[in-house]
Amino acid sequence: YGYVNHSGNLVINPKYNLVGNFSNGGAMAMAAGLLSVNCGFIDIAGNYIVKWNKHKGFMPVQWFGHAGSIVDITTDKFGIINAQGKVVVPMKYDTIFACNDVIYVEYQGKWGIIDEYGNHISPMKYDDILNYDKSHFTVAEYEGKQYIIDRVGNIISAGYDYIHNNTFDNERLIVEQNGKYGVLNATTCKLVIPCIYDK
Repeated sequence: YGYVNHSGNLVINPKYNLVGNFSNGGAMAMAAGLLSVNCGFIDIAGNYIVKWNKHKGFMPVQWFGHAGSIVDITTDKFGIINAQGKVVVPMKYDTIFACNDVIYVEYQGKWGIIDEYGNHISPMKYDDILNYDKSHFTVAEYEGKQYIIDRVGNIISAGYDYIHNNTFDNERLIVEQNGKYGVLNATTCKLVIPCIYDK
């Protein structure tokens, strides 16, 4: 695999066996040779930001900008590595993903938010995180309801049975409460159309 730019021009030659999407100027990449498997995170020129041999026991997953998530291939646990190749967050999380510069983690069935050094920004209390890449909001499940949360994990909307991810214009969301539908403004977190409609 390699990469083309938005004009369709080849910018990184197809020399990798596995690659990921670019995020904040970096992406995971793996290249298998005859004697070893090299993997790590590459920059937009195809040069390794962090490179190591797969036999160290972990593989790259997602680059955040100054650090990246990695997975231990023996335990399926996730941690974070910095640009110098040092593991800065131990391999203990069940899942790590980042979106819009926020790092979400799952540990023992609960979700929260950490920084790239492993410091907890929010408590590990959510049952699920439902994040949509092209939007500025995050939907979290908590005690049977869905809420919009901010970048530090605070609940900023009322609870709904379901918050649909199909938006009108990235500002308004369809919400469902007791089998009825309405529309929520994702910026103010206020209902602009009450939940009174069947469809």
